[in-house]
Amino acid sequence: MKNYLLLIFCLFSFFCDEQVIDNALEITLEPLVAIETPRSGKIINEIVYIKAKTKNKEGIYSIDFIINDSLFYNDSERPFRYAWNTIKYPDNSEHLVKVILYDDTPDTIESIPITLVVNNSTAIPSPVNIISVVYDSTVVLNDSVEMFITWEKSVDPDFKSYTLLHSETEIGLRDSIFYSEESTSYGTKLYKPNIEHWFWILASDTSGLTNIGVGLPNLTKTIPPDTSKLDSIAYQNGFHLIWSKCKNQDFGKYRVLKSKYPNMSIKDTLIEIESILDTSLIIEGEKLNYYQIVTENIWGLMSHSNILPTDYLVVIGDDKFSVLNTISLSPINASSISLIPNQIGELINLKWIDFSLSQISGGIPTDFEHLTNLEYLNLSSNQISGEVPNSFYNLIKLKKLYLNNNQCSGAINTQIQNLIELNDINFQENQFSGNIPTEICYFFDNGVSVNLRHNNLCPPHLICDSMNEYYIFGQDTTDCN
Repeated sequence: MKNYLLLIFCLFSFFCDEQVIDNALEITLEPLVAIETPRSGKIINEIVYIKAKTKNKEGIYSIDFIINDSLFYNDSERPFRYAWNTIKYPDNSEHLVKVILYDDTPDTIESIPITLVVNNSTAIPSPVNIISVVYDSTVVLNDSVEMFITWEKSVDPDFKSYTLLHSETEIGLRDSIFYSEESTSYGTKLYKPNIEHWFWILASDTSGLTNIGVGLPNLTKTIPPDTSKLDSIAYQNGFHLIWSKCKNQDFGKYRVLKSKYPNMSIKDTLIEIESILDTSLIIEGEKLNYYQIVTENIWGLMSHSNILPTDYLVVIGDDKFSVLNTISLSPINASSISLIPNQIGELINLKWIDFSLSQISGGIPTDFEHLTNLEYLNLSSNQISGEVPNSFYNLIKLKKLYLNNNQCSGAINTQIQNLIELNDINFQENQFSGNIPTEICYFFDNGVSVNLRHNNLCPPHLICDSMNEYYIFGQDTTDCN
């Protein structure tokens, strides 16, 4: 009985000794392998080290690291581990990881698989923002101005590099123009402030994760030089232009512009003046032109002055009239007129013309198109003939138009609708032909007095909602189809 109890005690002691067990396994079992770190279910990001643990220390040739059933790495030296970069995987994605051991036996041993969850949402680098984009006026070489871009310093412990990005607009495609692992500023002469440019910093870490901070444009592009004022254009042995001096230290040059159009839509540069003190110019000429001064600084930024026309005297009949100061014309101040002269189109500030009952013949000159300030035109009761030129319908400020009791012919142009300020129209007793244009309805419907009586306008007459038949009757329809 004692011998039996002793046997039981020895067996119990043997199986309870862990070292004895491990020794027994090493002797009797094949080598074992497992993933030591990370533990299954762990959330990982960036670069994670997968480490394998083996029971025996001899006879191991190599270990395969298998991720999602694909071989990623084979390691034949201790410690057996693999640095897995997770940045290309979606956040919250699960991945099955195991290792396979190869030893001096023909069989392989696989570890129990573990599951790891990738989430890099909190691992991206902190954004690095652009601090300033400025130009240094003291750094000028070959008409190029140095622009300096500065940005924040990264605070990430695994920071790797800055990449400076550029685009011509805030939402345009971005290209890389500078790379640095240390510098937080960049100077260049490529970008002038008169053209918009945007800049950002792309920060990268050692894992390859990136982040783009807040961008900035070249703000100084919106700050042109102070505007020079064109004070006067007086005639004295030529036209004498005088303008105010630029007040900015970064002055570059004046440019004198000339045009035949009041809005300077088509213009030429007469001269460029690089002296800040030269603020006058004498120009020979006698025709109507418009002038403007452009002030340009060393950055290429520009400001435009007011526009002034040349002032000179225009001969109409027996009288002379100032281009700028003549507001009205009538038989009282323009005597001996038998035809409407083309020169009348040079009196650009005319607001009022009354040549009624003046025995004027001939046609309406095309130069009327320049009288864009005209509000009142009365050519009634004369012998004016021919078609009304298309340019006539550019008089957009015209309020009262009287062509009645003449010999005007041709169709009533549909462009009459351009004269939206008209409140009184009288074409009575002429030779207008063709159909009444639909556009006339606009005037009838808006309560404008429209008199088309006694012409050659063809039926059927256009019927507008508010057209008064009284003002359209008496037509000679002989030539109508």
